[in-house]
Order: sequence, then C-alpha cells, then structure tokens
Amino acid sequence: MNALKHALGEIAEEAKLYEVTERAVRGGRRRRRVARLAPAAVALAVAVGLLAAGMPGQRTGPDRVASPPALVAELLNSSTRGSLAPDESFLAELKDKAAREVPTADGRKPEVPWNPARVRVLFAGDVPGGFRVALVVVTGAHPVLSKLSGPAGAPASRLQLWESDELRGPILWNELLTDDGAGRSVLVLGPVGSQVEVSGDPHYLADGSVRRTWTPEPAGSGYLVRGPNIPAGLRVRFNRDGALLYEADVTPSINRTPVTFDPTPRAGRPAPVAAQEAAKSLRVTSPGVRYVVLWSDDLPVHDPNGDQTGIGTIATVMAQTPDGGGPYTTFLVGAGHGEEPVVRDHPTGSGVIGDPDHSVIAMRLPSFDRQTDDLQIVAPPAAVRAEIVSGGAVIGSTVLNQGAGRLKLARTEGATVRAYDAAGSVVAQGRFTDDFDGWGYGRYEREIRAW
Repeated sequence: MNALKHALGEIAEEAKLYEVTERAVRGGRRRRRVARLAPAAVALAVAVGLLAAGMPGQRTGPDRVASPPALVAELLNSSTRGSLAPDESFLAELKDKAAREVPTADGRKPEVPWNPARVRVLFAGDVPGGFRVALVVVTGAHPVLSKLSGPAGAPASRLQLWESDELRGPILWNELLTDDGAGRSVLVLGPVGSQVEVSGDPHYLADGSVRRTWTPEPAGSGYLVRGPNIPAGLRVRFNRDGALLYEADVTPSINRTPVTFDPTPRAGRPAPVAAQEAAKSLRVTSPGVRYVVLWSDDLPVHDPNGDQTGIGTIATVMAQTPDGGGPYTTFLVGAGHGEEPVVRDHPTGSGVIGDPDHSVIAMRLPSFDRQTDDLQIVAPPAAVRAEIVSGGAVIGSTVLNQGAGRLKLARTEGATVRAYDAAGSVVAQGRFTDDFDGWGYGRYEREIRAW
C-alpha cells in the first residue's frame, strides 16, 4: 500500500505545474558547529548549510528584492553549473541515481523511484581539495535538495548521498573537509546571472566598522568555489539586477599552528588552553596584529556524555589590527584530558569590535548541555556596572569586576548594552540579540539576506 501511495503521489505531482510553496522556503534553524580540534578520523567530513528564509530580524519593506518563492524558482530554473555541466551522459546517470536515492520530504527513502525527469542538477563538477560534488533537486510541491560527493574524477555511481533537506532559499552552501580535517573546500551557489564578488582584505576600524574592497568573480557564473586553504576574513556577496541579494563570511580552513601572545586576560583568571584555541581559530595574520585576551575564567561544565564534566575554562580573544578593531571569538574547553582539547562555541560569542577600551561584548555562554539564561558581559576594565535596555526600560543589570560580569536574562530579539564607569559615565555601548538562528554564515560579520 505504501508503494502504491507513493506511485499515486508521483502521478499527481506530474499532473500539475510545479509550485514553490511557503513550506519550501520556510525558515529553519542552522545547526551550529561543534568542533573537536583534532585530525579527522574519517576520510571525509561534510557539512552542508541550507540557508532558510523567514527568520526573525530579516529585512522587510520596499527594499526587499523579491518574494522567496520567486528567488527559489529562479535558482531551480538556472542551468547546470560546474565542470561536468556539458557531460550529458554523466548528468543522465546522476539523475537516475538521485531518482533512486533521494529521500522524500519527510526523510524516507522512496519506495518507488522518482521520475528522473523531475531531478534537476544545479551543480556537478570537481572542486579544489580533490572532491567531485553534485547538487540535485527533486522538484515538486516540497522540493528536496540533496548533495552527493566523492573523489575527484569519480563516476556518478561512486558519488555518495551525504545530506538531504527541503530547499529553503536561493543561496546554497556546501563545505567539505580534506582528509586531515584542516583544509576546507567551499561552494556557494546562487541563481545564474547573479554577480558574485569576494573581499579578502578587511580593515577593522577603531569605531567597530569594517572597510572592504570587493573583486568580481567571472560575470554571470552565479557561484563561488574556494579551497582548500581558505584565508581568514574572506567574504562573498551576490548582487542581482544591481541590488545586494546576499553577503556572508566564508569559513576559513582550520589552523593548528600555535599563536604567540600573552595569555594574561584583561579581566578574569588565566585560561591559556582556551585562549590558545580561540586565538588559533581567528587566523588573522596581517602585519601588526596583536592577540588580546579580553576575558578568561574557569567555568563549570556538564557534559551529558560525561567525558568533559568538571571545571572547564573559557576565553574571549580578540585579534586587534593596526586599524584599531578586529574580530573576536569565545571558546569553552571541556574538563577532559585527552590528546586534544574538546571545545564549544556559541554564535553570540564571536563578532567584530573596535577599540576594546571603548567596546562592550554581550554573549550567551557556550555549553556542552542545554543553553541557559546566563548573559556574559565583557567591557573595558574601567567599567563597574552594566545595564541591558530594551524599549526604553532597563531589563537587566550587573556589577562588573575589571569590566566583566554575568546576569540572568531571558531571550531577547534586541537590546542595548551599556557599560558605566565609577563616575556614572557610559564608557561603552553595543547591541545584543538572541536572533542567532538566522546568522547562518556570519561568524564575525553578520550574514545579510535581501529576502
């Protein structure tokens, strides 16, 4: 009966025109990275990001480029990209394979194969790092995007299905790690005709802003491929009809080379292991950069698996550039004693600030367990008190010691954080939001979507 039901569903789908529904572009939460800083134990690790629309905090109003269904349809109507696009026999074999293996929208393997005519190949080709990649979509009321990959030069039959999900937006990310887990190949795909630009030399200014120079990719390609050695600070943007469609950070390759810096924190207690792991992940190597531990401390850790339970350490480290500002990140190291530290981060614990003597950071703490209501404040050492203000009312406050303090704060979609010195003057002010689900590829500078 299930097979008959599936077959009847196939016939019904073929009898009607393809329609992109609200569900096809509905938002979803991006799963955050959980990094184990050790060589990969498998030959290939794959992470696929499917960007979602409809998240809180997205742009609205007359500056929206188009409705999400129109943009998704434009992506689906794009021609196949990649080095294998002209290879009709490979594409035909790939469609037959996808028809047998791509699951239905509820994640089940089809009991009756899809009609290969419903399979659209968005990308097929070899990418840096020794990979062959294919992105395919089974069209229908709920289009399913699947990613297949294998070694460069492999026939379609040898490609493995790694990930499937509903197609939720017009920009698709695919990240692949090399055998040693350090190299990274990235494919970012948008509609054909999109103008793609990259920027790899950011200037982090003392006022907290970022100045960039953009360089165009080949006109009309509509996609970006980079790897396996991706530098820190690389950012990509897609323009459509002269307007910004999308902009985001490109995750750099993993750095395992220790960084030389003073682990003494401006606030808190020394946590050299956590500080080193955070500093290595920043990967800023421009001349004159100075790594600064803004805050570090001990932190109780509860690991449901038991391996890391105990007293861990946490550190917020900034790579301060000669322009005055720079990116920062926060790493929590578990209490385990293996060969390599086991770390966690949190999307609100990374970003870009200006001069640290005039900047304040508010963040949720990383965890090996469930998220808590704790909000950590890291302000200039001269600050003695912090307030959280929303809608003109103070919704939280805490005493600061050397500029650092913690308070309980329920989830908020936007608040102002002010740090005061002993005289009652504001020494730093910034914004905080729990709307990190929609940050996507914006570890330091926030992701921008025009849909």
